[in-house]
Amino acid sequence: MPQDQYGLEGPDRPHGLGLHGRGPDGPAVLGGTTRASGTVRARGTVRLDGAAPADGAVRLDGLTVLHLAQPVDGGVARVVADLARAQTALGARVVVGCPPDGPLAEAARAAGAATVPWHARRSPGPGLPAEVAGAARAARESAADLVHLHSAKAGLAGRLALRGRVPTVFQPHAWSYEAATGPLRAASVRWERYAARWAHRVLCVSEAERASGLAHGIAARWHVVRNGVDTARFTPAVRQEGVRAELARWVGLREPGGPDRPGEADRPGEADRPGDAAAAGGVREPGGASERGGAPEPGGVPEPGSAPEPGGAPEPGTSDRPEAPGAGAPGADAPGAGAPGAEALGAGAFDAEVLAVEAAGTVASGVEAIGAGGPGAEALGAGVPLVVCVGRLCRQKGQDLLLEAWPQVTARLPEARLVLVGDGPDAQALWAAAPRGVLFAGAAADPVRWYQAADVVVQPSRWEGMALAPLEAMACGRPVVLTDVGGARECLPEVDAAHCVVPPGDAAALATALLRLLTDPVLRSAASLRALARVRERHDLRDTTAAVTALYAHLLDLPAREATPR
Repeated sequence: MPQDQYGLEGPDRPHGLGLHGRGPDGPAVLGGTTRASGTVRARGTVRLDGAAPADGAVRLDGLTVLHLAQPVDGGVARVVADLARAQTALGARVVVGCPPDGPLAEAARAAGAATVPWHARRSPGPGLPAEVAGAARAARESAADLVHLHSAKAGLAGRLALRGRVPTVFQPHAWSYEAATGPLRAASVRWERYAARWAHRVLCVSEAERASGLAHGIAARWHVVRNGVDTARFTPAVRQEGVRAELARWVGLREPGGPDRPGEADRPGEADRPGDAAAAGGVREPGGASERGGAPEPGGVPEPGSAPEPGGAPEPGTSDRPEAPGAGAPGADAPGAGAPGAEALGAGAFDAEVLAVEAAGTVASGVEAIGAGGPGAEALGAGVPLVVCVGRLCRQKGQDLLLEAWPQVTARLPEARLVLVGDGPDAQALWAAAPRGVLFAGAAADPVRWYQAADVVVQPSRWEGMALAPLEAMACGRPVVLTDVGGARECLPEVDAAHCVVPPGDAAALATALLRLLTDPVLRSAASLRALARVRERHDLRDTTAAVTALYAHLLDLPAREATPR
């Protein structure tokens, strides 16, 4: 079969890429080329300053976008699903390539995207050649006009597979070298410097992420679009007491020292795995069957927050949000009546008023309602100081530092409680190290109510690009305490960054910042209002997706030779 101008085989590949649009002085053609399936069009004013188009969203009719992603959970997966939903609504055919056994594939299909199984591991490993081949096959079978690579593993395999022959956007979601140490860190920096030539744009989620790349000598074509969250879904509660009462009825909490201990998160069994055709390969349309086959491929590279294989290091840029639906202690079944944590968030009737305000919220699947009378009953009633940390339980997210700081908080506020929402590879170690006053909620299908129930939300990460969890908490009107990593100062008002952003790894500073907010209700209320205003002004998901769409429109007017194949 003949190859097209990008060196990929396929009868329906475009013979040139371009978009029709409107310039500031009226209709303008940004290329104007066609493909077998129809004209690729972008309608609306294209802006590259991160703002939404002035006269409506850019349309992507006839365009095929391939999003290649690993990890398949947490913040990266949420970003991919949000982009897929927005771009599908704008007329694009969106294909998401990802491992088929995680929550992203289902979320992508629910967003209207097609899926293609891409068998890739989070960690470094010997499967890289197969992952590269799988990335090339995904681009070829999807007939992608543009490929968007998410996080370190997709950035590695995708850029090796395509080498600039298809317009390529690489989004690190935090740099791979931030997770590594020693020789592996140096090798990661060298790779990012070299591979930048194979990305038409390196898309950063914060100015700090771009500054880090520049400081490490990465000569890329940079673009910054700040992370955004759905401000219609993440909203303040009408009554915090009602949220706590609801959580007490429906969510299982566990306290270290009780009879139940966390284990590894459940893994999908054979009955939960996709059928042979889907597992083997091929694009899967929403609600449809797989189209083509191929051999499954193992493999891996470091990604933010992942546990390394022997000889490997964890990778940055992973989940900011909790894992797949589930509840109870990390990896454990939710307790029934009388279990530890019963009525931990107060008692009371189901709050219909809160439900009406936050109709999009869901209770984690498989959770049993908790009855009264357990050892943890009434531990977190109304008025109890509550700190919540939402995120994957892993080294990147720094929950171990938070546990180190917590005794300094309870020394001043003995009644304070800390709830860790999430699951991950460090669950057992965190459980063993947890001091008094710490509760484990396990993974949550939707963390909205946890944010709403909290007095303060904390994110003690060791590295980030720009974490989603703090933005979600701010959209719920909650003040946040962050470590001074990528994006932290950018997402907060300057007045709050002065006392709510602390040095990474400094447990004493973390405790001081938490106590300042917990013991000063006036300061806490003012910080809450500023946080809400900030996220609505600067981090609305609609602005983020519009800015990424505008970037696509700009890139598709550039010749493929801008990236240098070698």
